[in-house]
Amino acid sequence: MSVWDRVARGSIALSIGSIVSLAIASIGSIIIARTLGPENYGLISVIMIAPNMLMVLSDLGVSTAITRYAPMRGYGNPYIVAGVAIKAITGLLASLALMLTAGYVAEALGRPYIEPYIRLAAVLVVTNSIVSAVTSALIGLGGYFTSAIIQASLTALRVVVGAGLVIAGFGVLGAVLGHVVAWSVLALVSLALLLHRVGLSGRPSARVVREILAYSTPLYIPSLLGLPLGQLYYSILARVATNWDLGNLGVAGNLMTVIGSIGGAISTSLLSSFPLLLGDRDGLSRAVEKSIAYTALIMPAMAGGVIVLAEPLLLTLYGHSYGKAPLYASLTALGVMLAPLGSYVWSAYMASIGRTDVLLKAGILGALTGIPIYVTLTLTTGVVGYIVAGILNSLIVTTYLLTVALNQGVRVDLKSTFRMITPTVIALTTATPALLIPEDPLVRWILAPLTYTLTLAIVTPVITGSEMLSEMAVTLRRAGFIGSLIALAINIDVKVARKIWGLRECDPLPASPEA
Repeated sequence: MSVWDRVARGSIALSIGSIVSLAIASIGSIIIARTLGPENYGLISVIMIAPNMLMVLSDLGVSTAITRYAPMRGYGNPYIVAGVAIKAITGLLASLALMLTAGYVAEALGRPYIEPYIRLAAVLVVTNSIVSAVTSALIGLGGYFTSAIIQASLTALRVVVGAGLVIAGFGVLGAVLGHVVAWSVLALVSLALLLHRVGLSGRPSARVVREILAYSTPLYIPSLLGLPLGQLYYSILARVATNWDLGNLGVAGNLMTVIGSIGGAISTSLLSSFPLLLGDRDGLSRAVEKSIAYTALIMPAMAGGVIVLAEPLLLTLYGHSYGKAPLYASLTALGVMLAPLGSYVWSAYMASIGRTDVLLKAGILGALTGIPIYVTLTLTTGVVGYIVAGILNSLIVTTYLLTVALNQGVRVDLKSTFRMITPTVIALTTATPALLIPEDPLVRWILAPLTYTLTLAIVTPVITGSEMLSEMAVTLRRAGFIGSLIALAINIDVKVARKIWGLRECDPLPASPEA
């Protein structure tokens, strides 16, 4: 399997797994929320505060290390075994610590009666560590669909058990047990799958452990910085925004989760594929440039779709009381327009070549610039400033990583990559008049999305060129059933564009920029 076959297959598989999981989780949350009522449903979030925090703190950046080393060393390698062992041990220690301090945590949260629930939920830290370690290894080894199945199965089991117990009358305990049972079962199953696939032939050594920790520690420090800073930024927002504003922002975030899951799937696939090119400097540089061009074409187009559909979708699902949510979702989607700068590529690239020190510096830079940007914009313009601050901070970090990569000799044709978002800009401009028409279901659900989609389909082949689209179609055709469907749509789009622009089959569309 070539690098691009891996990237395409991984992006599709992991995206499907994330989207299916989100859909199942949404159904489960609706059932549980309606059964428990607001007060008890909110209590679940309080119970999960400490376990969720420890899940992040106990990772140590090892998950990324496992994904990076797995494709480099092959099956049964000691790096996988050592990485999984480190994750399991740190997760177990964190779980035990939370169990022992559950009473103090409950007191600190102002709800001493939730101590038994926190002690039960502490199991989630070690089981999460095992599952994340195993899925990281499977992804590194190219087992994308297996990882996606584990993710979807985990969510489905959690919803079935949790919702079933809640409906049966177990209340909050049933919801927490749903999490514990699902994560525990999947931890055992996923570990068995990995042992069956890899075995224990690669015995880890102290040198391997030191190498993994030396690699992962620079990744861990930005996570430590991010936790308190994220809480600080949101706390400032909470002081200047109303509960209504925060509720609208939360609903907007639910919609953007889909885009985020797809972008994350692409970045993870790149991380698991770039290490295969470490011996080929020119090949890796070309792969990076091509990755930026592809993400610059795909992700902004999807973000544009979110902007067009945000209002009818969110108001239909959540009601007209969430009138600001479409605006917040659209503003957040604009951050995806940073894709031509490599926003979905640089973290995977730097992690793949072992330059986690660069990612550490990027994290520190983001923290130093984020504090004045978030504080100033949030205090002056509320939620809008909070969203814009996130985009500006991401722009600063992405520009830094781009600069470092260029200094390392990576080729990036910014003019060509920014050309990739031109179809999205044209399509959004064409659809804007329909979006400005006073609210009408026919316009919101049909005219505006149809105008955006047709314009995007017509101009993309001409602006990006047939070479890139044909190459994408060939790769996608080898990426399974969904990939074949996307490839078919691309080929049909190219043929229709030829007809519309009056080109014969022998007249090539403009060639794509050099990738």
